[in-house]
Amino acid sequence: MKHEPLLDEIKEAFPPTPIVAAGAFEQRGIAYCDGMDYMRQMDGKTWEDLDPQFFARRSDGLSFLGTSHLVEVLPQYLLLLLVFKPTSPVPETLLPLLTKPEPTGPRAHLFDWSMKRFEELTGALSDRQRTVVAAVLRKFIALYPNYADEAQPALDRYWHAFEP
Repeated sequence: MKHEPLLDEIKEAFPPTPIVAAGAFEQRGIAYCDGMDYMRQMDGKTWEDLDPQFFARRSDGLSFLGTSHLVEVLPQYLLLLLVFKPTSPVPETLLPLLTKPEPTGPRAHLFDWSMKRFEELTGALSDRQRTVVAAVLRKFIALYPNYADEAQPALDRYWHAFEP
């Protein structure tokens, strides 16, 4: 694979520091069935050291992670969004988390919960990190135009404001 310049931007925006996995699922997913294994796989590692195959297969864990732990693994998932095929489980789980919810539609009953989660995530990110998320979404759309329908709403509803 040729070098992806966006990887350097991800590394600059999300400096790799060791992850302390304790409490990773206490905020949202104490009953997440793969929580212990997920925590074992990330404890003491930086996002760069995480096993991409494991974390792609267990991308459902993103829905259950507390905000601070979600931010810690987010750069790994942003990278996976670019290097794995769009048919991997990563876009299916990551893109909804990055999409600002709307008060109407099929998930309207979850609006308050989803909006709180979205605001916690975006509020925990720096402007530089938000810019990188926007760039990754734009790159994903460019790489996989047939899957743009899943990523474009995330960009349109929030992240476009952070594009250069």
